[in-house]
Amino acid sequence: MHPQSVPVHVFHEDLFRGLKGSAGEDFAAIETRAFYTAGVSLFEADEPAFGLFVVHRGSVAVSNSNWEEGLAGCSTFLAGEVLGLSAAVSGEAYQASARTLELSEIGMVSRADFLEFLATHGEFAFRVVGLLSDSLNSACDHLRALPPAIQA
Repeated sequence: MHPQSVPVHVFHEDLFRGLKGSAGEDFAAIETRAFYTAGVSLFEADEPAFGLFVVHRGSVAVSNSNWEEGLAGCSTFLAGEVLGLSAAVSGEAYQASARTLELSEIGMVSRADFLEFLATHGEFAFRVVGLLSDSLNSACDHLRALPPAIQA
């Protein structure tokens, strides 16, 4: 995987743990769940972000490479993990592609609904900012650990 696209593993449980109020119920109210067979694309790299996804059952492969090149460099996201969080918040395109690996139950929240949810649930919004900041710091650490580029 490209070093700038180190996958971020965010867990649904971590986002909601210890929150006061109705955040969990309000999130569930805007989430649409569906079952997908193996090989279904949830989103493609460079596609405009239209929402975020929660893996409730099954597994999803996330890859920066072309699917025809195989699954080398893939990360697997399992039940409880959230995909597309950064893109949903920033409005930038997805940086990777995601496909189901098996029969999976996936929840989807549209970007518009998620942004409205963040606006009404400040404590949750700060948690998201903290998780995204941690992932950025982790990616920067990963980049600093790479050997220097060879100058031609």
